[in-house]
Amino acid sequence: MSKDAAQNALDKFNDEGWEFIEPFFQSFESFYNFLVKNGLDEELDFKSIPDEYENMYMSVMLNHNPQKTLHYITTELLTDVDEEGGEYYLRLSDREELAQLFRESRNDSARNAAKAVLGEDYWEPYWDTSDDIYVDVYQELVPENKERLYVAILDELKGQKIEPDTELLEEVAEEQGHPEYVELTIDVLRNVMDDGDTGRYIIKKTEDVRQNMYSLHSTSYNDAYQSEVWNDVWSELGRFFEGKIIETPKQVKRADGSEITRYDVKIKIKDFPGIMRKYMDEYGDSDYMEDRLGYNYFLPTLEKMMDDTIYDYLDFRVPEWPDSRKVDENINEMFGDYF
Repeated sequence: MSKDAAQNALDKFNDEGWEFIEPFFQSFESFYNFLVKNGLDEELDFKSIPDEYENMYMSVMLNHNPQKTLHYITTELLTDVDEEGGEYYLRLSDREELAQLFRESRNDSARNAAKAVLGEDYWEPYWDTSDDIYVDVYQELVPENKERLYVAILDELKGQKIEPDTELLEEVAEEQGHPEYVELTIDVLRNVMDDGDTGRYIIKKTEDVRQNMYSLHSTSYNDAYQSEVWNDVWSELGRFFEGKIIETPKQVKRADGSEITRYDVKIKIKDFPGIMRKYMDEYGDSDYMEDRLGYNYFLPTLEKMMDDTIYDYLDFRVPEWPDSRKVDENINEMFGDYF
């Protein structure tokens, strides 16, 4: 066939669609190769493709002209994806949307954990984190923080006569010359607090110090758990995304003229062209409406591929409790927030 014939076939395709030229070419691949041979492939009109042939067309075009095809995909089909300097970014209404890529199960599912840790609200899954703050907090303190705790105890119990209800306190009371009570000092606390019975007893005599120790442990425990889950979530998200979520503030005017701060949220897609090629490898020959690229946005498209086992759902073992080493580290790092 001549170039005139190729031009005629292209015009027919752009004006009337694939069905008018299909009898002459049998497959989209042969039609496209014919246009390439005659230097006319750049003149194809994406928008003239009937819905049922769109996937087939893009499957061919992704191999022959990926830049043009990807531009069409991001501007006409997956409109929640933006191309910026050769990189592709997914726009999100909120971070929590990413949780739908995680496996869901009846108990302790990765999806529920991802949703919680990605959500805007502070996630505090554990309430009663300690039944012995002497062991869980005091015994984990570095010397500097023990000294600060002693000062806090003295501030609260200043002037009080402490009954010597432990063996060690009886000895201290005798040494002080009044066996019926103990006068607390920094030196006394340094000498007696490492005794378990005595340390628990003195902490129990306080109110503010005791409550702050419970609060410190709760925050340290929950933060350690959140950090572990957060790392697991981002490790899995790294299969499809790069870097962290980018949140750009912008001022939005309300109806009454006042302004509030909103955030444009996006994240870089790791290999958008590769994901599109994989999609077309699987669905390029399908004429089902629900298999059409653009039937959904990007995340539901990925989820569809997971449902069809093209990709595995993101998944991780949700921990039952945090790493105790991280809890102890938090206790000492956060100590100054409470004392």
